[in-house]
Amino acid sequence: MANEIRQVPRNVQLASQLKLLCPRMGEKARARLQQEIESASQRKESAFPEDQGRKRRYPGEAKANYLLSYFRSKKTRQQQLLMRSLRSLREVEAAFKNGDVKAIHKLGPAGARAHSLLNKALARLTRKQPFEATVNDAGLVLIPTTAESKAALAILLLNRSKRLNRLRKCLHCGEMFYARFPQQLFCGDAEKKCQWKHYHTPEWRKRNRDRNRRDQSEYRKRNQGRRR
Repeated sequence: MANEIRQVPRNVQLASQLKLLCPRMGEKARARLQQEIESASQRKESAFPEDQGRKRRYPGEAKANYLLSYFRSKKTRQQQLLMRSLRSLREVEAAFKNGDVKAIHKLGPAGARAHSLLNKALARLTRKQPFEATVNDAGLVLIPTTAESKAALAILLLNRSKRLNRLRKCLHCGEMFYARFPQQLFCGDAEKKCQWKHYHTPEWRKRNRDRNRRDQSEYRKRNQGRRR
């Protein structure tokens, strides 16, 4: 059976979606908004644009970087609520990863509350907060523009891709960072060089010198007399 939604012209589909989302908006204002959305539909819109200067991009990095900058900004009540949701969802994600059935059952309600809170932050878009909109084959797409709604969206998207636990504290400097790889434990700040400093301590250098000296001595003993 043919898909009935795809048979509806895109402009008619968009008009009906706008009528549902903005019931109090006048016909002229709604028509103007529809025209703006249709003109912007050719562009690839994203709430979290990638860094164009980088040659290599990592999944989830743009969302995580925005989220980290949001939590480093001035503290607000909304920010604290989103941080609480982030912690709950990270605990749920870790429980699923470890296969801890008891923890999953215990954390289930907390994860549901976290999702509810994040969805409420996004739902404010259609009422009083500004948003950008575009349209694609799936229909009308609303792009958040406020800091709170973008942070909520970033948490939900990272949770969907199971990458919330990539937000970690650096073992050396203690700053939060996004791990591009599962085994990464240090931030990638080229100026701080946390991984190098963490291992290149005076104790590490002494231990490394002793090991090299021992290995070289054993090598000479093994190969003594072989050369002529």
